[in-house]
Amino acid sequence: MPTLRILAGDVVQPGPFSLDRDGVWSIDADPDDVLDYVVDFTGWLKADTITGTPTTTPSGITETSQSNTTTSVTSWLTGVTDPRGTVLVSIVTTGGRTKQFSFRVKYAPQAE
Repeated sequence: MPTLRILAGDVVQPGPFSLDRDGVWSIDADPDDVLDYVVDFTGWLKADTITGTPTTTPSGITETSQSNTTTSVTSWLTGVTDPRGTVLVSIVTTGGRTKQFSFRVKYAPQAE
């Protein structure tokens, strides 16, 4: 199963993500996909580290688990049914800063 890495900021890797018309990073997903999405805050954090990681998912996307390191947040998502489901990742740092980053997982069933 692939890890889809998002660098929090203006750079996204690898290539399956694109900017949508609202300027939000987005990716198409089949409702049966169960994938891990990693949001990497390393560039933004500098010398700071993550201490908390509440992750919010909208209706139409199920988060099966979530974890974090001192620099990134991993969310396992499945069951996407919302054409424009947005995932909001919020972190708190040891330095007392709060950062939010969002991306979209769009409903796109694959042909059988």
